[in-house]
Amino acid sequence: MVRIQKKINKKLLLTLSLVVILLGIMIFVFVRANKVKPTSSTITSITPTSTNPTDNSNKQTPGAEGYNSSPKTSGTTSTIKLLAPSGTFVSNHKPNLSGSPAPTTEQSVCNTTPGAACYIEFRQNDEVKQLKAQATDSKGTAYWSWDINKAGFTPGTWKITAVSTLNGQTKTTSDPIAFEVAP
Repeated sequence: MVRIQKKINKKLLLTLSLVVILLGIMIFVFVRANKVKPTSSTITSITPTSTNPTDNSNKQTPGAEGYNSSPKTSGTTSTIKLLAPSGTFVSNHKPNLSGSPAPTTEQSVCNTTPGAACYIEFRQNDEVKQLKAQATDSKGTAYWSWDINKAGFTPGTWKITAVSTLNGQTKTTSDPIAFEVAP
């Protein structure tokens, strides 16, 4: 009877040990798989563009200068459908150039297809400013942190449009809330 009890205890201990080890491995894999990795350039500045809407000489081109707008495929040619951009295009729709009552810094987020280039454009009459185009990360997100004073914003109402491009496709989304810059 004692031998049987020892055998059962040994099997139970072995089974419990295996369960604990497997649970530890599963937790490790889950944590590694869900880790958020920042993009290589999480903070960029806004790049003003020409005030002439027909002059594109200063305009940032999505996918240019180190931005990969075409994700690599494994030897096959496939068409990846581009998602329309979404997200928090500006963290504060009513900033003040004076920094009071709110700070002059903004955070912007663009969500679209992973590997696509994304930029955010601000338009007031003929004046256009835009956040530098960025390639989205593996989750399809690009982030910016910037300052309205350094970007050269003037008081007034600005229309916000996010633009994403991938493999010759372009999608735009306009923010329904205007960007109202106060003095």
